[in-house]
Amino acid sequence: MPIFKNLEHLAFDESLVNLDSVALLKILQKSPHLKKMEFYGVINLSSDDERNDRILDPVPPCFLSQLNCIEVYKYTGNEEELSAVKILLKNAVVLDKLVITCSHHFANDLENLKKVHEQLLKLPRGSKHCELVFD
Repeated sequence: MPIFKNLEHLAFDESLVNLDSVALLKILQKSPHLKKMEFYGVINLSSDDERNDRILDPVPPCFLSQLNCIEVYKYTGNEEELSAVKILLKNAVVLDKLVITCSHHFANDLENLKKVHEQLLKLPRGSKHCELVFD
C-alpha cells in the first residue's frame, strides 16, 4: 500500500465505520500527516476492552505527531461507540480537540444527554491538552 503523504483530512460518510477494520488501520498507518478525522455515521468497536487495547498497536504515526482534531457526529452513546471514542482519545497523544455532536434522539432527553457527557469526560486522554467539545 502506498504512503498517503498528502492526506491531512479523512472524513467518513454516513455509513458504519468499524474502527478495527484492517483496511482502515492500514490507511491510518500509511497517513503520517493526517490532522483531522470526521465520522458522520456510526463509529463502532467491540466492547471487549482487552482486545481493543491492541487495536492501534502499533499506534499510527499520525496519532503520535499530527492528529489534532476528531469530530464524531450523530453520537448515540452506545457501548460500541463509547469503546471507539475511548481508543481514539487514548491513543491520539497530540489531540487538541474532540468534538462530539449527539444524535437528535437526545433532543428531548436531557438526563441521558448529561449521562453521555459525563461518560465521555471520564475517559482517559492521551493528550493532556485535549478539549472535549459537545456540540
